[in-house]
Amino acid sequence: MWRNIIAQASYQVGILVSIQCNGAAILGTNLEVAKSLVFNSYVLCQVFNLFNCRKLEKKNVFKGIHRNCWFCVAVGAILVFQAVFIEIEHIVGGSERLNGGQWGICFLIGMASWVIDWATKWASGFITD
Repeated sequence: MWRNIIAQASYQVGILVSIQCNGAAILGTNLEVAKSLVFNSYVLCQVFNLFNCRKLEKKNVFKGIHRNCWFCVAVGAILVFQAVFIEIEHIVGGSERLNGGQWGICFLIGMASWVIDWATKWASGFITD
C-alpha cells in the first residue's frame, strides 16, 4: 500500500504543481482556467485512483468490475457531480468553465494514474523478486 501511495502522491503533486505554476503558459490559458484545471485534474486523479485501490497487487484493476454494480454507480455519480460542480463553480468561486479540450486534458491526467499504478506494480515485481 505504501508503494502505491508514494507513487500516486508523487505523480499527482508533480503534475498538479506544474499546472498550478506554469499551466497558463504551457496550455496557453489564463490563470483562472489553470486553477480549474488543477482542481478538476485533482478530483479526476482521485476518481481514477479508486480503480487502483480495488486491487492493490493486481496489474489488471478492471478484472471483475462488471460484477460490482455499486462501485460503478458511485464512480458515475462522482463524475456527474464533478461535471456539474465545475460548470457552476465559476459563479461562486470566480474561476473559469472548462471547454471540451480542457476536460480531455483533465481526463488524460486522471487516467495517467492507471499507467503510474501499473508501472509501479511492474517495477515492484523486479525489486521484490
